[in-house]
Amino acid sequence: MTSHTKNNLVSIVIPAYNAGKFLSQMLDSIANQTYQNLEVIVAYDVKSTDNTLEILRSYKGIQNLIIDEAKDSSSGQARNRGFRLATGEYTIFLDADDKIIPTYIADLIEVFKKYPNLDVVCGNRISSTENEVPEKYNLAIQSESNIETYSQEISLRHLLHRDTLAGEPWVWLVKKEYLIKNNISFPNYSHGDDTVWVFQLILNTDQIGRCSKIGYVFIQHPTSITNSISSPIESWNKYSKYRDDVYSLVSCIHPDIAKEFLCLETRNFVRRLTQQSYLEFQKTLSEYNISRLDSVKNDGFISKLSICCFNISKKTYWKVLRLRILQNHI
Repeated sequence: MTSHTKNNLVSIVIPAYNAGKFLSQMLDSIANQTYQNLEVIVAYDVKSTDNTLEILRSYKGIQNLIIDEAKDSSSGQARNRGFRLATGEYTIFLDADDKIIPTYIADLIEVFKKYPNLDVVCGNRISSTENEVPEKYNLAIQSESNIETYSQEISLRHLLHRDTLAGEPWVWLVKKEYLIKNNISFPNYSHGDDTVWVFQLILNTDQIGRCSKIGYVFIQHPTSITNSISSPIESWNKYSKYRDDVYSLVSCIHPDIAKEFLCLETRNFVRRLTQQSYLEFQKTLSEYNISRLDSVKNDGFISKLSICCFNISKKTYWKVLRLRILQNHI
């Protein structure tokens, strides 16, 4: 990697906690970027118990690699710590256990070149299991690259439905001064903090850019934070702070979108319930009175259906509700 200049420098911030198994793959994909005006800041969590730090200290593929060691309470706190060391004009937050294609940063920079007044640019991603990485990586490289812009309102709606915009920071390249000026940082909790950060990005600008080229391969690992949530009820409870924060942020500017957000959260929650087997669903109902869940009160039909059917038959409730969700919301 060649020596860098501050002009157009991209700061890549990576939180690293027990990331030794996958870290070299991400570092190698950064070292192979066609856009080389980069600095890489790894916010290493000293609570790690594997060989993450050893890998970082011995890695030679990235010339401008900065390792910052501290104890973090969340990945968001680690990202904030890394950002404070960033010196580049642009910042992007990547995860240690994923992979990017060689033109990823260059493709995002190209959007800024076409629309220099933008502060925020979104890339594209593809999800993959560990076994599917080679196949998904090739699909990403072969994908087409189109550049477009969205208004704030359209961006929010895309983000709600996760159709073209993602709620994860690793697809967002942002001007550093924009983050500082608008005091945008990651909240210090572990579930949904990254999506809250993305909502802040959109709510402080009138327009964002997007590159359709798939540049990020998100690898789903069995030990990830998301996969560690064992049940829909547990998931609903752990993401309560995220829901409250997103609703509070959006309702100040777009109250109708804020209400839609809560409704979608409810439907996604109920969908996860109805994807359980009937025996699993019965167990869930016996542990938690579904007819009294605040989540279903935002949708009049589902609320009335839940009250009636819950008292008549758990099995009927499950079948009818599943049909309703499958027909209209999946």
